[in-house]
Amino acid sequence: MTTEIPLLPLPEWMSRYTIPADGFAGGEHTVLIDRMQAYARANVARATEALQAENAAIRREMGAMRRALSRILENEASDYKAAEEFGGYVLDDELREEARAALE
Repeated sequence: MTTEIPLLPLPEWMSRYTIPADGFAGGEHTVLIDRMQAYARANVARATEALQAENAAIRREMGAMRRALSRILENEASDYKAAEEFGGYVLDDELREEARAALE
């Protein structure tokens, strides 16, 4: 995810402190607040990866359910006589309206 995650503000005193180079990215005399924000963003990104994957799976499943519901409505017989004669089904009026509303 490339969107920068907005963080709650850190205490003002942190913006006055620098930390020496310690072998990590950031170079010499990195401001403490910058390091802490980068660490927080990395943790948020890691924690939300699973949720984003689950959300994508739910959206795919929802799309499949909508397509199935649409096919059910498309294949409904026009009336009970046609259902008896040609095979098929007729939905209850309330159920039909509920299904149509779900597809809107």
